[in-house]
Amino acid sequence: MSSSNYNENDKIWSGEKQQIIYNSYMNAGQLILNVLKNTPERIAQISADTNSSLTCHEMRVRTVKIAKYLSSFGIKQGDVVGIVASNTEHLAPVVFACLVLGYPFNPLAPVMTEFDITYMFSKTKPKLIICDSTVVKIVQNAVDTIRNNAQIYTLIDKVEGYEFIDDMLCTEVDETKFKLPHVEHAANSIAIILCSSGTTGLPKAVCKSHSQIINMIFPLWNLKKSNEQEIFFNFSTLYWATGVIFLFMSTLYGGRRIITRRSFDPDLLIEICNRYKVTTVLAPPSSIAGMLQSKNMKILKSVEIFIGTGGIVGKQLCNAFASYLPNGIICTAYGSSEADFISLSFNEQRENSVGKLIPNIQIKIIDEAGNNLGPNIKGEICVKPKELFLGYLHEPEMTKQGIKDGWIHSGDIGYFDEDGFLYVVDRIKDMLKFNSFQVYPSELETIVNEIDGVIASCVVGVYEEHKGNDLIFAFIIKDPSNHEITEETVMSYVHGKVMHAKKLRGGVHFIDKFPTTPSGKIKRVEVKEIAQNICNKMNFID
Repeated sequence: MSSSNYNENDKIWSGEKQQIIYNSYMNAGQLILNVLKNTPERIAQISADTNSSLTCHEMRVRTVKIAKYLSSFGIKQGDVVGIVASNTEHLAPVVFACLVLGYPFNPLAPVMTEFDITYMFSKTKPKLIICDSTVVKIVQNAVDTIRNNAQIYTLIDKVEGYEFIDDMLCTEVDETKFKLPHVEHAANSIAIILCSSGTTGLPKAVCKSHSQIINMIFPLWNLKKSNEQEIFFNFSTLYWATGVIFLFMSTLYGGRRIITRRSFDPDLLIEICNRYKVTTVLAPPSSIAGMLQSKNMKILKSVEIFIGTGGIVGKQLCNAFASYLPNGIICTAYGSSEADFISLSFNEQRENSVGKLIPNIQIKIIDEAGNNLGPNIKGEICVKPKELFLGYLHEPEMTKQGIKDGWIHSGDIGYFDEDGFLYVVDRIKDMLKFNSFQVYPSELETIVNEIDGVIASCVVGVYEEHKGNDLIFAFIIKDPSNHEITEETVMSYVHGKVMHAKKLRGGVHFIDKFPTTPSGKIKRVEVKEIAQNICNKMNFID
């Protein structure tokens, strides 16, 4: 499934070359309609909220009805459709219809603030917006602020003064006679505009083509362990690349996607896995920790693959969780909004590694001068997928910085070992310095997370100009039932394992919850603001 072949002369690692089984230069919507047509009776989607299901035939008919309706709406190919929605029954047909018509869609999360929605829509300038009824007023305020006259449609419930998704589904159409519009240059046509993670600042608008959608899915084909239909589940909305990938994987692999509009809850995840016999799950390490903390944790007999994303699934966490997966494995995936999945610790696993490269991916590790580095030397991870993303919308200079000579500069620091396992050490922007020594927050977080009673941690630094060093803070969410963990026990444990430069001079601070992105990633910028406020009130000494 994953491998890393090293070219010693060029100092470049490559995943195995894999032939894409479909024409990757076709309209992704056309491909989806073809796949849905091939297995009309297969159940493609089940809502865990209502227990309602859609067969492939029903999904295809709804897609065609929505496409037919939108095509008479006066929107042109290339015009953006904004989506602010949770995972509900009609969302997938809306997305597929946009792809069929060549309308780039920009999915946002319904938990986003009015400021965030306004910011993104000021970039993407949607001509039509489809949103959950619960956020229609926020969306209306956002478009009013940017003086956008986009028509707004609601999903789930009808809201007075706004059009409703049922209006689209009432369209009379013979789906067998629906004529697909031609999408010119699928390799260069924007299909989706994703947001970068936003953990270190305002998100960027990442433009991805129809070809990239197709190419990002099929290298993962060999994840499948059995001949049974795969059943996929994760909590991510389509705001996140992982949500988009699971939507397309489940559809194009002939699988079944379980959806819920509810946010992460460990008991709900356990219930859904067992009720719907889920085989493939994707969740961040914090969700795995939450499941293990639950009093209702049960054996997950059906789960074959549990993919941890957004951070390393540490050895202690992995070992504890493995006992609940008698027929499956837990692995770590590494990827980005720009490059999709990059590596996976699937067949072989190594502690703190994100595995080996998936097919059709190349990576080089470079130093600050741009020189390629060999094994066991840390540098910036640069990625070359089979299909590059199209750049950051309306930001040519940022695109030039992000893509150089066909390589995506990830901003992540990492290295390969001599066996081709990739390790992601940290973000370049997150790296701290003390007396010229480089300090990686993730290294300290790994140590902190080893301590019994630590549920989650975040290490940040505040720059002290008068000293020229970063003051290092550790923020921790602890198990409330554990009364032994204190600031002193954490400091003692960490300082017993690290060099002088990496000591937690800003102290250990317990916190009830972290500010997070909609997918559960910690917003380091906001944690750093908390540290700055502490720093402003106190004087720290070595």
